[in-house]
Amino acid sequence: MQSEGLNAYIVYLSVVIVGLAYFTSAKRTFDFSSLAFLSAVVYFSPAFAGFIVFPGVPPTIQAIDIQTYWVLSIVLGVIFLTIIVFDSISQSLGFVVNRRIALRNDEYVGEVAALFAIVSFVALMFNLKDVLASTDKQEILKAVGRAHIIFEYSISIGALVSFQKRRSKLAFLFSAFLIFDLIIGFRAATVTTFLAAIVLEMQRLGPIRLIGRFRLLGSMFAALTAALLLKQFLFAIRHGLATGDFSMLRDQAGEPLSYLLAFAQAEPSVTMATLNSIVINRFELPLEHLLTAVISFVPLVNEFGFDVKDFNSKFQPVLFPGLEWGMAGNVFAEMFSVGGIWLVALFAFVLAMLAILGGFLIDATGRSLRAALALAGVYLVFYFHRNDVQFQLLLERRVLSVYLALFICSFLFRYFGSTTSSLSGRASPVSDG
Repeated sequence: MQSEGLNAYIVYLSVVIVGLAYFTSAKRTFDFSSLAFLSAVVYFSPAFAGFIVFPGVPPTIQAIDIQTYWVLSIVLGVIFLTIIVFDSISQSLGFVVNRRIALRNDEYVGEVAALFAIVSFVALMFNLKDVLASTDKQEILKAVGRAHIIFEYSISIGALVSFQKRRSKLAFLFSAFLIFDLIIGFRAATVTTFLAAIVLEMQRLGPIRLIGRFRLLGSMFAALTAALLLKQFLFAIRHGLATGDFSMLRDQAGEPLSYLLAFAQAEPSVTMATLNSIVINRFELPLEHLLTAVISFVPLVNEFGFDVKDFNSKFQPVLFPGLEWGMAGNVFAEMFSVGGIWLVALFAFVLAMLAILGGFLIDATGRSLRAALALAGVYLVFYFHRNDVQFQLLLERRVLSVYLALFICSFLFRYFGSTTSSLSGRASPVSDG
């Protein structure tokens, strides 16, 4: 490694070490801002090795460019500095949220989520009956349909509501559905729900020093490792469950290379390949790209004549020709392609501020709304690293849309239940808020 490259690598390592030292040793609440920095470290982790496994047939090794290291350092540095400055200001002002806003008539959101999950589960099983044992994820994606969207977000919101209210039976049901979602090939709901539950619990505990919470740190590390390994063995597991033949799983589990590939070809490596290739090739997009991506947040926008193309459809044919599968997005690669290093720094600042705002919203809200905001916040600060702006806005819209549907149904159950009770002379149910 040449001198300039070594300097860039040292700066990157220094930012990571200083940031991790602060977030683990400072007495502060583990919130979205903490998760934002840790998520960036996880998704940038291939930079520790200095190279990535470049996707292709066969895959190749690609060195991480010097300029890419500066991009990573700026992202982490801006997020860290924004949060540490805000922490200092809020501590000196003694700012504390003393009031919570909770939506009324939402006490049946958990039950409604269970009903939504059961109905969509039946629809999913009908859709998947011919491809359940397939090892091709593209076949699964084509088969699940819109039922999976309702299923995924219903079980996530329902699990978080039941977690907050300590409803063990509902929690068991949603956990079973999350396991099913894992088996058919989708990890997003389980990972985001797990992280959202951690944020909710840590917000309840208040300021602590993470460095002494070995059980929490160990569980997060174990969950991350399991998520990476699961992707490598997932289709062999599902094939075995569907057919009763676990020979494929035994062969993979007995091959040491499988464990190495689980990390070498994981999402962080794919997203880093996107960023590194865009930096090396100086791939550029006009500002209009971001404007059309924001427009895509409007429901049914394509029906009004807008041709909204995602980031992947623009860079993959140029930088990854010949690949038969879609690359994971990378929002910082997208920002670099539109506005260079300055837009990357600006977006990192905006992301850090949104993470800080999300922490205040969690403090200021209660009950089911708090659960939905926790899930939306985790999708923002964690999952954004593997998405582009268009798809991320779609994810946030789905969380809010499904929660709104659950809340409306809960409100109707409450309203008609109260009306029926009044007509029959009985008292209306009491919220367990």
